[in-house]
Order: sequence, then structure tokens, then C-alpha cells
Amino acid sequence: MSLHNWLRNFRSPMAPHRGRRDHVRRGSRMVVKLRPGVECLEDRSLPSISPVMILPEGPLQPGASRTEMFVHEEKSYEYDTSRILVRFRPDVSVLTGMNFFDGATIGRELPMVSGLHEVRLAPGVEVEDALATFRNNPLVQYAQPNFRIQAQVTPNDPSFSSLWGMNNTGQTGGTPGADIDAPEVWNHWTGNGSTIVAVIDTGVDYTHPDLVDNMWTNTGEIPDDGLDNDSNGIIDDYYGANFVYRDEFYNPTGDPLDDHFHGTHVAGTIGAVGNNGIGVAGVSWNVKIMAVKFLDYWGYGYTSDAIDALNYAVSMGAMISNNSWGGGPYDQGLYDAIQSAGLQGHLFIAAAGNYGEDADESPMYPAAYDLDNIISVAATDHNDQLAYFSNYGANSVDLGAPGVNIYSTFPTYLTDAMWDYGLETEYGAISGTSMATPHVAGVASLLRDLHPDWSPLQIKDQLLLTTDSLFSLNGNTVSGGRLNANSAVTGTVSSRLRIADSSVLEGNTGTNELVFEVTLTTPSNDVITVNYSTSNGTALAGSDYQTQSGTLTFAPGEMSKFITVHVNGDRIAEQNETLLVTLSQATNAGIADGLGVGTIVDNEPRISISDVSLNEGGNKQTTVFTFVVTLSAAYDQPVTVSFRTANGTASQGSDYTARSGSLTFAPNETSKSITISVKGDNKREADELFYLDLFGNSSNSVIVRNRGIGTILNDD
Repeated sequence: MSLHNWLRNFRSPMAPHRGRRDHVRRGSRMVVKLRPGVECLEDRSLPSISPVMILPEGPLQPGASRTEMFVHEEKSYEYDTSRILVRFRPDVSVLTGMNFFDGATIGRELPMVSGLHEVRLAPGVEVEDALATFRNNPLVQYAQPNFRIQAQVTPNDPSFSSLWGMNNTGQTGGTPGADIDAPEVWNHWTGNGSTIVAVIDTGVDYTHPDLVDNMWTNTGEIPDDGLDNDSNGIIDDYYGANFVYRDEFYNPTGDPLDDHFHGTHVAGTIGAVGNNGIGVAGVSWNVKIMAVKFLDYWGYGYTSDAIDALNYAVSMGAMISNNSWGGGPYDQGLYDAIQSAGLQGHLFIAAAGNYGEDADESPMYPAAYDLDNIISVAATDHNDQLAYFSNYGANSVDLGAPGVNIYSTFPTYLTDAMWDYGLETEYGAISGTSMATPHVAGVASLLRDLHPDWSPLQIKDQLLLTTDSLFSLNGNTVSGGRLNANSAVTGTVSSRLRIADSSVLEGNTGTNELVFEVTLTTPSNDVITVNYSTSNGTALAGSDYQTQSGTLTFAPGEMSKFITVHVNGDRIAEQNETLLVTLSQATNAGIADGLGVGTIVDNEPRISISDVSLNEGGNKQTTVFTFVVTLSAAYDQPVTVSFRTANGTASQGSDYTARSGSLTFAPNETSKSITISVKGDNKREADELFYLDLFGNSSNSVIVRNRGIGTILNDD
């Protein structure tokens, strides 16, 4: 039976109600698991749905795993207990056969991020123990849990009057005009279908009569023939791909049909077919919707699957993606993947989150990552107020869009989640920043249809610079406004201010200058002023840098000014530090990017050690292994570091001669060597490893690679 037919028979009206579990037993104690729900809220019961945890019953789906909790800054996050993610350093080329942790299997390299691998753990191994071991290995750039994340012309369509977010006449009791001006833009432009928008979500009901004509299809595939016609590793990925229900070889499958409801609702707002006499109209009447499923039938997924889904979207031609999901702490693997997508011209539009929190202080990822190709979207209501559940943030949430009681498409069949929430098939209204995000994705697709040469940053700037200014969003979003489709597509933009990030070497004495450039997006005939002030990041005012505040004045036609912050030098070896410069209270211009991050780069020397690989030699022969210890830069004071050998698969005494001691780099000296004697033999055996470890460095230095690997190659 196909997934589509199975879904249609999945839930009968008489089927039993699926209960919710919100506790899990760990050892001898019970832990309450407060997971945020899917990034949408049903309009009937907004407060109750956001924090509830919903877990599927029964056996795990292929590729699924049990989860446990990770506590970070007093918040709990779920992660996969069977797999972690490890990114190896760029110089590591061979991983096969290397034993990093007992029972750990180095799995596939994830797309988008070079060197990032899934690592499967042996049964009974604790994730925390595995992470600690990998993080202490000099071959590893970073290691992290595999976090679990959640789904957050007037047309003749008969339910168009329900779409207050498109055209608000006060029909729902709200404020007329508190909308995105969709009919106004449709008089000029409804899109030409050249832009593919990936709905990275729970899937899409691609059979829905209001969506089917706007579904993207893979022209390289022959549907339902059971073959991978385009050789991309996925069979029958005609409407998109499914990274939840994988085959026996852990390959994704080709049917992204929605078995929840969330993705179908999102898709309808982006691009339900307009002016077709049925249902509703999406923002873009001719967009191509690519269905990319990585969230399961209760709206949950993992970091590794999100990265796979994004890679598929980018590789198959989607220049924009809608990401109405989030949760979990800062996730370096996901950050790297989104950054990589941006370098390939991809715009990542994300829901700001439904926790009613300041995302500058309590960020929800991925929306809060500081990347130019991300647009973070808050939710507004029919009175142009910030929705009470919506996250906000003057520096991390870009703009608002309608997100309360949004009417759109639902699957034409009843899923388990729909039954649980009491939703009807085909159409319905729900709320959340998830529902705000597709309004922005739809307008972004109209812009890209019109300007196919625009970069993600150009589209982002146009969206932010043409918002309708709202008191409720002033100081709560970067733009201070709510999306306006007509202004974005047809309007000219006023000049806006941007501050660039900056970095400087700290120095050993005196001060160095950290210079921030502030630019205008377009020249102005008016005098423009803007205030600025510094604040702490990880660097502290007084000890690390000197505070600055003041006002910049741009003369008519002037396009850039500079802010200089003085950084105090020292001889303390430490991590790089950051400070912030914030723009505020601009006159005759808006602020497009008002937060500059200054990085103070510590210039004390970094110590590292090389690997050595040599043939063992025959019986009674001695081979000298020379390890090179280097400083990253010359230094004007002595630098010391201790060393000692350690067994791997080779043993001291029988295979090599143990050594320990210390090295001292004289001023301006950058390289020293340590020799280890290896004893040859005539045994036929596997290659053997031993280690040379660095420790106990002087306070004016930092060890960045503390273990050299000696590989004794058997040459018998």
C-alpha cells in the first residue's frame, strides 16, 4: 500500500484517542519533559498547545531513536541517544579503521558541512561520555548531540474573505489595513513560477486540489517506477523527498506526503493556487512548492535530518526555503549548513518561535543564528499587535507578519495529529510564528521571480526596508515593521543604515583600534544622524576595551562613516573576545542592521604538534620519529610546554621508547622537535599507534593541538 493510501485509511472517526505523555522515568526519578510543540498554535487553545510534549506510541520508525534531555542555560533539550555529530578537522583525510571511542562507528559524512559525520554509539554508551572523548581529541573540530527539533486583483477563491492577513477589512473584528496588502500587489504581479520554495517541514499533501497545480516536480524522475532515474540516491522523489521514513539502507525515500498537517498549512499560505474558484489563495499564485519532509507525524525531527533536507532543497534548485520549526540550543552543525546554503545563494526564512520571549536574550534556533541569509519572522495579529505568544528581538528578529488565526490548507485526509488537535480536513485556521513565516516566503518568491539576479541579502533588505512601521514592533524587531507585499514588490526603499562587524589583533601593550564601518544602503538628500554605543560581549569594558558612545552625522550624499573603539593589549593567553556596537535613534533613515560585533583576536602564540607516520623497520633496527612542535607566530618572550608519550595500540618498551620532558621556545623561535625511538621487529601485525601529548604550557600561550599521533607502519 502506498503512503498516500495508507494515510487515507490511517484514522477512522471511531479510532481511539491518542493520549499525551509528558513524563519520562530516568533511573529512580521522574523527569518532566517540557518540549515546545510544533511551531504552530491552534487558535482554540493557544496557551495549552505550545508547551505540551506529544510522543508517538508504538515501534520506532526506521532511523528513529530514543531521546534524552540536555540541559543548557537552565533549559532542557532533547537529543538522540544512539547518534552524535562530529566534525573532524580539515586535515583529517582517513577515518576508516580509527578507534576514537569504544564501539563508536564513524558514519556517513553529512552534506553541506565538510567533515561533519554521524557517529553511531554502541548500546549503553552515554552521549555525554562520547562527547567528552571526541571533544578532547585533537583531530576533532567540534562534537555535539544530534538535537531533536520541532515544527514551529481580488481572487475568486470562496474562502478568500477568511484571509485577514492578506486583506484585512475588519472582517474578523480587527483593524482594517492590518495586512500585507496582497490584493494591491496582485494587481501588478502574481509571480511567474520561476522560483522554487522548499517547504522543509512535515511534508505536503501534494494531492490537495488547491496545491497540486503549484507543486514542484522533479523532471529527472519517472514517478512510481521504483527507480532512481536521476541518480541522486533517492527513488521516486517526484514531489520532493522524505528524510524521516528511510529504507533499510538508511537512504531517504521519495514520498514527502504530509502525515501531520503543519507542512500543508504552511504550503497553502505560500502558494495555494489563486483565482481558481476553490478554497484559498496563497501569496504567490504561481510558485513551485518543493515538499521536503524531515519532521515526523508528531512534528519532530533531528539535526542530521534537517541538514539532509536543506542539502536536498539546495541541490535540487530551491533558492528559498520556509522553515517553520526550531528548538534546541545553539547547534554548530546546523549553523554551518545554513551558512553553506547561503554561500550557494539560498535564502532561509525561519519562524522566530512561540515562547513570548526576547530572542536576543533567549534565542530560538535556527531563526536566531546571525547569518545574512536568514530572515527571522515574528507573528502579528489582526490589530497589528505583536502576538502575545511570539518571540521578539531588536537584533535577532527581523520583521513581523500575520500569524494569528491564519486560514489555509490542511490535508484532505485525517491524520493522527489532526485527530488529536480536533482539526478538520482540507482547510482550517491555526496560529503561530509558523503561520507568519510563509507570508514572508511567499513575498520573497514574488521578488525573486521579478529579480532573479538578486542575492539573498538583496531580497532580505528589500523585505525589511519596505515594512509598514508599527509601534508594537518598534524596538522588538530589526525593521520595526510588518511585512508589506505591495511595497516590497513595487515600492522604492528609503535609505537604511548598516554597521559591519570588525576584528583586530589585541596586541601585548598599549591600545589597538577596532574600526566599524557604518554605511547607508542608498544615498540621501537629507542630513542623517544616528547614535551609537558600545556594550560588553565576552570582552569587558575597562579591562579589555574603552567604552565609546556618540552620534554619527551623514552629510547629503555621504555613504559611510567610521566608529573607532580602542582595545587594550595584554599578555594573557585567552580565547578571542567580543564587544558590541549598537546603532539607535536614527533620523531621516531606518536601521537595517544596527548591531556590530567586534572580535578582539588574542595574539598570544598557539602551540600545536604534528603527526608522524613511518615504516617500523626490521628486527633490531631503530627508527626515529620526529614530531614538530610549532608556535603560530613569533613571540618576544620565552614559551614553555611539557610533553610525554602515551600508549595507543603500541606499547612503550616493546614498541617504542617512552619520553617526557619540556620544551622552551626562545624569543622569536617558532619550531622545536621531539624525537621518539621506535623498535623494529619481523612480526606480521597491524599498524600500531602511540601518542605524544603536550600539556603544562606557560601562561602566555595556548595549546590548540595537544596530541601528535605516531603511526608505526608494519613493513614485514
